Amino acid sequence: HFTIGCGHRQSDGSQVLPRVALVCNFGPPSGRERNPLLSHQELEVLFHEFGHALHSVLSKTVFQHLAGTRGGMDFVELPSHLMEYFVWDPRVLKTFAAHHKTGEPPPEGLLTALVDSKHDFAAMDMQMQVVYALMDQAYHGEVLPEHGAGTTEVFAGIQNAHSVIPHEAGTHWQARFGHLVNYAGTYYSYLFAKCLASATWRQQFES
Repeated sequence: HFTIGCGHRQSDGSQVLPRVALVCNFGPPSGRERNPLLSHQELEVLFHEFGHALHSVLSKTVFQHLAGTRGGMDFVELPSHLMEYFVWDPRVLKTFAAHHKTGEPPPEGLLTALVDSKHDFAAMDMQMQVVYALMDQAYHGEVLPEHGAGTTEVFAGIQNAHSVIPHEAGTHWQARFGHLVNYAGTYYSYLFAKCLASATWRQQFES
């Protein structure tokens, strides 16, 4: 999602409405299929980014630099993580998911298997999120790395120390980690927002 213009209050008391865009890059139709069909992973990303867009659209603040995703870092990812829960809820999927040719809803067995798969490799995913947060802290921290150590060496040391998956020599994964720019030392809040989203879902939506 991209925030084109943040909502804010003007000096005359009127409210400027926010302007937000969702720019999607879904996979093209495959084989003889003409319709672009979304995978469940693409659907999850769409809902995640739509959560960010909703956050910006529904914000009503005095100052634009506090609107939507420009707010507190420990809250920024809450709406987007919360929206992901809807993609994994069969009750929600049944309201719109259907076979693109027959119009039939997904079978119960398929939905059950889908929901069960959500927890596959969850521990490894959590572990890597911690690695990313540690990397973010190391790059933006006050303690400088050892003399001559580049960003790759720093990341490799963190991954080898805190992950069951060792660093692969010759790779530079940190070069594609865009959150290093906008989080700048606060990526640990990404996991905290997951906790807040989980609590919100259980208390307000799950039942």
